[in-house]
Amino acid sequence: MQAEDGSFHVHLGVYHAMAYYLSQHLHIDTDEILTSWSVAKLIVSYGYHINIQTSKNFQEWKSLELSSRKTIPRPKEYGVYFYSLEEWDEVMGNSC
Repeated sequence: MQAEDGSFHVHLGVYHAMAYYLSQHLHIDTDEILTSWSVAKLIVSYGYHINIQTSKNFQEWKSLELSSRKTIPRPKEYGVYFYSLEEWDEVMGNSC
């Protein structure tokens, strides 16, 4: 889609965005990820790698002086949450 300034903006679907992120971090071709990986492998791999980056950001924020922390919004501790079945039931309010 071409913008008024002549630049192009690509709107990726969620799986394409995850595959692109992983391809940049793992140095793998995006097409290889999209054609040969299962959706489960894509989601778990993305979650694992995004959580590493998110944790680094959170730890960096946490190491700041208290006065500095008040001026910077608290980052998320995790980008993707992984739950056990028991934890998921608690989150959703269901009993096993």
